[in-house]
Amino acid sequence: MAKFKKRKTRTVYKKRPRRSRRNSGGGLEKGMGASFVYGAARAKVAATIAPYAAGLPGGALADELMMGLFNYGVYKYGPSGLRNVAKVGLFIESAQAGQFAASGMMNGSGAAASDGIPTV
Repeated sequence: MAKFKKRKTRTVYKKRPRRSRRNSGGGLEKGMGASFVYGAARAKVAATIAPYAAGLPGGALADELMMGLFNYGVYKYGPSGLRNVAKVGLFIESAQAGQFAASGMMNGSGAAASDGIPTV
């Protein structure tokens, strides 16, 4: 008589509903906290960098560029806890430099308007 092979039983797994994964990045709150920290620390850092920025041509724009370089250095090589603060600082400094450049271009003289209001 021929022997029959015993059939292996399949393991049945209980179906679980799929859960959507939530982004735990923080979003708006994380950016607001980082900009708060950057705003609080900017004056102290700018005062430390001011002697180096004074030697560069460009006046007020040199301050924005030096702060931008400082933020870039902290973002790339600084502690990971300050990385988000430095990223927000880069955004803020580039916006201020763009505002300065745009007011100078609208002024037609290549420099910022004296009262801070761009003239057309």
